Amino acid sequence: MTENALPQPDVEELQQEDTATIAVPVRHDGPVTMHELPSRVGAVIDFALTTTMQMVVPANWNRKRTLLISSAAWNISHSRNSAGSPWPAGVPCEIRHCSAIWASGTATLTVVTEVWAD
Repeated sequence: MTENALPQPDVEELQQEDTATIAVPVRHDGPVTMHELPSRVGAVIDFALTTTMQMVVPANWNRKRTLLISSAAWNISHSRNSAGSPWPAGVPCEIRHCSAIWASGTATLTVVTEVWAD
C-alpha cells in the first residue's frame, strides 16, 4: 500500500452493526428558560382598499406576526366570501397565525409582516 492510498475495509467491517444505545427517559421538574426567536425578515406594504374583499396577506407557514393599521374603518376576514368583521381606524390589528388575511373598505391599509428566523 502506498502512502496516499486509502485503507479498504473488509466486508465484515462494512456490515457490522452499531452497538445498542439505551434510551433514558427524562422528565424536567421546574421552570425552563425559553427565548423567542427574532424575526428574520420584515416588510411594510400599503394597500389601497376597495369595497370588495381582497387578499392583503397570503398564507405563509413561516410568518411570525402581521400588524395591520388602516387610515379609516375597514373590514377584516379570513376568506373572500365573507363580509368580514369591522375594525376601527388607527387601531392596530395584530395577527399571530399563518392563514391568509382578506380586507375591504375605503382606506389605505398598512401591512407589516414578520417572518420567523431559521
